[in-house]
Amino acid sequence: MTETSTASWKPWRTLVVDDPRKQLFTGACALAIMQAAMGVFMILASRFLSMLPLNTPGVYETIGRFDHVLGLRYWTSLAFFGLAAFTIIASLVYMQNPDNPVRKATARALAVVIQPWIAIALLVVAALWLVQALDPDGDVAQIFAPLYGIDVEDPVGRAHYLYILGGLPIVEFLFFSIGNIILLPFSFYTSAMLLQDTRAVAIPGKPFSDDYEQRHRQYAAKGLFNGGILAIIIGVAIYGIGFLLGYGLDATWPLFPLSNYPMYMNVYPWFPVAFGAVCMATSIAYYVKPVVQVPRVLAWYCALVLLLVPVVGWFFGINLIINLHETGKNLEKKNARQQLYFGLFAAVLSILVPLAVFLVI
Repeated sequence: MTETSTASWKPWRTLVVDDPRKQLFTGACALAIMQAAMGVFMILASRFLSMLPLNTPGVYETIGRFDHVLGLRYWTSLAFFGLAAFTIIASLVYMQNPDNPVRKATARALAVVIQPWIAIALLVVAALWLVQALDPDGDVAQIFAPLYGIDVEDPVGRAHYLYILGGLPIVEFLFFSIGNIILLPFSFYTSAMLLQDTRAVAIPGKPFSDDYEQRHRQYAAKGLFNGGILAIIIGVAIYGIGFLLGYGLDATWPLFPLSNYPMYMNVYPWFPVAFGAVCMATSIAYYVKPVVQVPRVLAWYCALVLLLVPVVGWFFGINLIINLHETGKNLEKKNARQQLYFGLFAAVLSILVPLAVFLVI
């Protein structure tokens, strides 16, 4: 066998050593490893779930069926293992021939799949199912139950609808979504690099720019937008805790009293939701006008507050801070410092106000 034919059997040698896209491939490999590790975690989580009082009256009768243990152990873990295999294979195949249209389309498909939209959609679906499972004759259930021809105000219909809800993959969707959100910083990085490398279209008719400054700013702005989505999800999670407390499940014991559930449902969630909306609006304003004072102050504010969120917030916040530093080099030092100080003041104020509400009320 010749030297050339031998190399064709081991394409990763040339890829890792000489290919300028090795950083992208390395990031994809790291993401695939983390996706596989998340699959292993799902198996361990299913073992923990199997130790709970499943199939007993109450919450464990609906979201605690043993079917969910098996679904988490096999289907959710298999989904993460499948994502890991797709990530490594699609990126490796693309690196060998980046100009091939089929391989480029596969790489773009990977970039779309590993973005958070699928996980967020499944999280919303799981949340709607969970709310109905905990309150099968509530307002939400009364909206969806008629689709099955069931009247939840009738005791028999309520029991029937509760049985249907218990068979839905609530736990599986919930864990799959949370796992993908945890991996969001790393999948976002790989997705953005793939879309840029394949020159995919982010907005119809507007391809990615080859200019480094613009691409980095675009990457930072997208990260801030996703950070806003994360903040809104945190707000929804806080509301969910309040819903559980109101249902009688002391989810915050022994830290907080059960009677505090109205604050969790009516007050606390609005702080992260409002912050998330500001992040999403700021991401657009900062991308369009990166040197204008108001977007920059808001960007500093968002970046500093995001640093309070472990891992995911650190990733998006630090990346935005780096870009703010880069785009601020062309500004006067005095103006750049003022923007930082204004953003820091707004961040401290937005932290102290919710903290005061939490401690006083």
